[in-house]
Amino acid sequence: MSWRERNGTRYLYRKIGKVEHSLGKHSEDTEARYAAFHSAQDRNASRLSDLAEEMNTWAAILCGLGMGRLPLTAARVLREIRAHEKLSPLRMVGTNALCAYEALGSVRFKDGATATGDIDLLQDDRRRLRLLTEEIEPIGLSKLIQKRVGNSFELRCQNDLRLTNSKGYMVELIRPEPRPIYRSTPGANPTGADEISPAPDPKFWATHKIWLSRREDRDPWQIRPRPAPGAHAHRPAV
Repeated sequence: MSWRERNGTRYLYRKIGKVEHSLGKHSEDTEARYAAFHSAQDRNASRLSDLAEEMNTWAAILCGLGMGRLPLTAARVLREIRAHEKLSPLRMVGTNALCAYEALGSVRFKDGATATGDIDLLQDDRRRLRLLTEEIEPIGLSKLIQKRVGNSFELRCQNDLRLTNSKGYMVELIRPEPRPIYRSTPGANPTGADEISPAPDPKFWATHKIWLSRREDRDPWQIRPRPAPGAHAHRPAV
């Protein structure tokens, strides 16, 4: 909120995003609204500062106890999506979801079971992604991640199914395969130019996993030999 001078008269204006609205001429009522707004703004800033300090303290404790299981980048991606929970039909699946099972079941998987270099997001493509900035402006998933998580995230090509940052960490967007396969769904297409595109085709995943397993910088914990015929597959201890 701010005061503006118009034709010799002082008015109180409220700005949301790029849109401004007049709340009326200067009066006891508008003066009270202005004071209440800035008082609440100061209280919120102070509260956020206290909460941030408390979170940093607990983060250090949890890190020392080995409890911070979810990778930082994945956590930041999920935090941004959570802010758009009612508008974003996304769920985390794949290896990172094991961290949620650990927390809910009070168990702990071996480190190799939770090692991964990406986060998989499953989209309910029956409706389109609708994300908004703090200024109430539409924004796509790719641009949201680039703006709020890390500006090194980028697509490898147009309509790519994943974003990759400078350290090789990937955010992958998947969706259920439609039945019948030719059925069109609202969320099947990217939300705009240079945006991540959800992919349902299993061939993409098979090709990607083969490529990933042959990388020289691949974490050896993530490479698991296929069990011999008749042998029992290894299960992570809990």
